[in-house]
Amino acid sequence: MIPTFAVGRAQLLQLVIGDRLHEFPDELQQKMRLVVDGMAQEATEIYHEYVQDETVMDDAMVNRVVETGYETPFQPDIAEFPKSDTDRRALLEDAGGTGTVPIVIAPSGMLSGGNSPRYLTEFAARYDRATLLLTGYQASGTLGRTLQNQVKADDDELTYTTEATPFGTDWPTSETVQWTTIDTDDGPDRVTRATIPSDWLQTVHGFSGHAAQDGLLEYARQVSPEAIALIHGPEYAQAQLAEHVTRNVESASQVTRSRLLTPIPLSREGTDELATPVLTPEQVEGTSSDVREQVRQLREQVAALSEELATARNESTLSEADVRAIVHDEQGEQSE
Repeated sequence: MIPTFAVGRAQLLQLVIGDRLHEFPDELQQKMRLVVDGMAQEATEIYHEYVQDETVMDDAMVNRVVETGYETPFQPDIAEFPKSDTDRRALLEDAGGTGTVPIVIAPSGMLSGGNSPRYLTEFAARYDRATLLLTGYQASGTLGRTLQNQVKADDDELTYTTEATPFGTDWPTSETVQWTTIDTDDGPDRVTRATIPSDWLQTVHGFSGHAAQDGLLEYARQVSPEAIALIHGPEYAQAQLAEHVTRNVESASQVTRSRLLTPIPLSREGTDELATPVLTPEQVEGTSSDVREQVRQLREQVAALSEELATARNESTLSEADVRAIVHDEQGEQSE
């Protein structure tokens, strides 16, 4: 089971698997079933519509397609796209009965929606052995992060609750997957509680499409902008990166951190009118070490709070909006 982002990561995984197929023993190749599900199906088809467009694709990929004549490199021959729950249930039943090996690539990448939590729970109910590969970042408050946290805590078994529904009328009979009821603000809610062995989960690094702090700094230096707007990530991470960039990008006279749904103009004109935090080199140089230490401690407290919320959400099935609201309120209290 490979929960994945539908655009980009799903196609990269298919490309990697397709390129490695010839290295597998013939017996294993005959048993493998590469299953691509959800929005990843549509995204893969769109990739192939533009696979020879040099304005979209890397030159190496375009040359590869032209030279080989293989116009669907992001979809190996063994890949199949199930269209219904009947198809999904059948492939899992076949694996249990015939010994085929399904490799499921399905959104969402953090197990927070889509078909990936459904597949994982079906795996938990049906199989004694399986592997869950996390190939992307798992944000706080998601099922993926909750499972990772339990692994870090050296738990032998990983337990989670999910609102995912089975591919049939009910989950397969199993001691590891059970319906349960939890109390919410809106009254009792029926969810599924499942348990998987901790050795099922593996985190695979190296697939990230994001640059780390050093990569972002290098890019900013190459572009040499007069103003920089940070538009992604939690506030504490933005604040840390904003200070780092302000100190190390000589061309930037200001660094702006956006708020949710706040527009950022493409030119410097008007930036002073935005209700966004702005740093200048002069402000950073004037910051005392005591203040910076207080900010560092606050960031650590917020990070710890986020981890606690991830576990709490798993037990209470808080919505993503609920989690964001709690974090926002706690940050406001700590700032005061």
